Amino acid sequence: MGDMAMNAWFLRLTPGLPVLADDIKMVVKSWKKILPMGIKRIYPAHGMDFPVEVMQKEIERFK
Repeated sequence: MGDMAMNAWFLRLTPGLPVLADDIKMVVKSWKKILPMGIKRIYPAHGMDFPVEVMQKEIERFK
């Protein structure tokens, strides 16, 4: 499937959803499941960590 988040790596200069994913809708569905668990920061495989609010805004466009 790929990474769940990226920041400043390969076509993604800002934090957020990955640019390389087999199924971005499945990635968003997974984020919707784990965000309510009290996450404070995202530690992506690529790039620096960032606040969870960034990801919350990213997935809003998939409602």
